[in-house]
Amino acid sequence: MIGNGRPVSEVGLRLVKVSAGGRGSGVILSDDVLWVRQHWFRRAVLCAQEGCPACVWNASREVGFLAISTASSARLLVELSPSAFERLAGLAGLSSGGRCVGLAGWRVDLSRRGLRSPLVVEPTEFVGVDPKAAPSYQVMASAVMRLYGLPALRAGEDVVAYAARVRDGQLAVINAAIESERVRGNTP
Repeated sequence: MIGNGRPVSEVGLRLVKVSAGGRGSGVILSDDVLWVRQHWFRRAVLCAQEGCPACVWNASREVGFLAISTASSARLLVELSPSAFERLAGLAGLSSGGRCVGLAGWRVDLSRRGLRSPLVVEPTEFVGVDPKAAPSYQVMASAVMRLYGLPALRAGEDVVAYAARVRDGQLAVINAAIESERVRGNTP
C-alpha cells in the first residue's frame, strides 16, 4: 500500500512511501529530476557540500526525485537512486543524464519486496500528461528541501541565494545528527 510521507502542505507534494510487499502506480508528471546528495544518520540529512561536517562521518549518496500523479490526482515525489533512474529510463527506452526527455507521461508501477529492499519503479505504458500538470522547479525544490527539514524557496529565489540563506540551519541539522551519533558512542 502506498502511504504519504511527511506533509508538505505549503508546496503541495509529499514523498511516496511504499511499504514492504506494497504496490502502487502513478504517471510521471515531468522530465525533470531533482538530484541532491544526502548522508544517512538513522535518517537522511542533506549534504552541505563544501565544508560539510557530515562528510567526515560518512560518504554522501546521490538521490533523485521525480513528480508523479496517482489515480486520485495526488501529486507525489518518488525518490530514486541513480541506478534505479537509469533502469527506469532504460526500460522506457530513453537515454538519461539528469534530465530525461520523454519521461513525462509514462505510467509506472511502484513496488517494494521487503522492508530493506529498494523501491522498484517500472514503466508500464505511455499515457501522456498535460505539461501544465508538472510542478515547477521551485515547487519541486521546495518540497524536497522540506523533506530534509529546511524551509521552502522564496518566490524568485535562485539556488545560490537559497543555499546561502539556509546554510546555518542546514549545518545545525547536520551537527544535531552528528551529536546524536556521538551520544550513541559512534565516531567517524
